[in-house]
Amino acid sequence: MEKKKNILAYVRGLGFRIVKTGIAVTLCLCVVKWLNLPHPLYVVLTAVLAMGASIEGSFHMAKNYIFGILCGIVVGSVSAFFLPGNAGAGGIGAIVTLYLCSLLHLRGAEVLSCAAFFSVLLTQSASPLWRLALDQAGGMFLGLFVALVVNLLIMPPNYAGKILQKYRSLGEIIMVLPQSEHKRECLVALEHDVRDLQNYTMLYAAEPRFMRGETGEIKRITELSGMLQELLGELESALHIQERGLSEGQAEAAYQYHMEQIERLAAVCFGKGDRVSK
Repeated sequence: MEKKKNILAYVRGLGFRIVKTGIAVTLCLCVVKWLNLPHPLYVVLTAVLAMGASIEGSFHMAKNYIFGILCGIVVGSVSAFFLPGNAGAGGIGAIVTLYLCSLLHLRGAEVLSCAAFFSVLLTQSASPLWRLALDQAGGMFLGLFVALVVNLLIMPPNYAGKILQKYRSLGEIIMVLPQSEHKRECLVALEHDVRDLQNYTMLYAAEPRFMRGETGEIKRITELSGMLQELLGELESALHIQERGLSEGQAEAAYQYHMEQIERLAAVCFGKGDRVSK
């Protein structure tokens, strides 16, 4: 068990995305050898480029990658047919490929589309042009598929766990904030954790439903985003008044109002309102 924990810690140090990219490359090379595919370079290149930082990112970009590869293959085939071996065809074809990506709103697929274009234009093959284009398209789709499968099945991110961790961290900061001598630093940490929590909830919501492992607590936390922002605003206002001093009765009344709002919001979000206000 201890050895397993050490391995996981080492993998986290490297970064899960880096490790999964290496696994995807290995699988691609094994499949290429098994199927005896003629052009392994672009299979591996596609797997590397398509490995998203998150499952949501990979699946969201898959459609763009598919159409980007098709655009590059088509433009590369046309360029190789009409202007074989022409240096100008490379520049013009790259411009056309990038323009098509922009025109079709294929955000993030530009590099992969250009790779597909050059995979046809620059590859020397005894096969007919149409066969070369099909081989390159099939190889790149294989690399894309392997990247998606690896990202989905191997070490998937635990967004539910991260949401719970950030939520508890927020509650701990709320608890120590009134007694802290560094309230401004605590508020900055609180804002950072709220941003992280919102980011994790968005990634969690974008995951395939069967991967979420949704619980009542996670659902409740994801619905607190607006209240957490409101709580931050009240804390900022109260701290601003406190830093200016409470000598004036109006300022003291405003401070008390913000503290009552903080108590109410903290009670809803964390069930800790009474302890926060003291």
